[in-house]
Amino acid sequence: MRKTFTLLFVLLCTSLFAQTNPFSFTIYYQTTSTDTAVFDSLCNRICEVNLEDTTGIASIDVSVGTTGGGTDILNYSFAFDVSQNLPAGLGYSREGNKVKLILLQTTHSDLYYYSVQLHYSNGQYSPTRMYN
Repeated sequence: MRKTFTLLFVLLCTSLFAQTNPFSFTIYYQTTSTDTAVFDSLCNRICEVNLEDTTGIASIDVSVGTTGGGTDILNYSFAFDVSQNLPAGLGYSREGNKVKLILLQTTHSDLYYYSVQLHYSNGQYSPTRMYN
């Protein structure tokens, strides 16, 4: 009986842990050119999302703002595995569990805050992850 409860506890903890961290992401810059008028490089802001599991994902929701949690720069829902007909400047690609999102072009010195959340086909959302 005690072994059954111990096993049940371990399985419950494992499943709870898996649900709290379904993805991680990083933001990086890809220099496209140098703006000689302001002596700063123009860069694509790229969000790379590493997914634990791709099952049931409907979209990846991304917000970019000048303040934490802000959406004044970008607030867009990337449909999962849809790379065509995106608004100008945005891009989507996926290899396995790694999704690469091109968010915007800006100078390297600009500071923005990023929020990413997964939206599942059953209507639920993952916890929001933030980066700045």
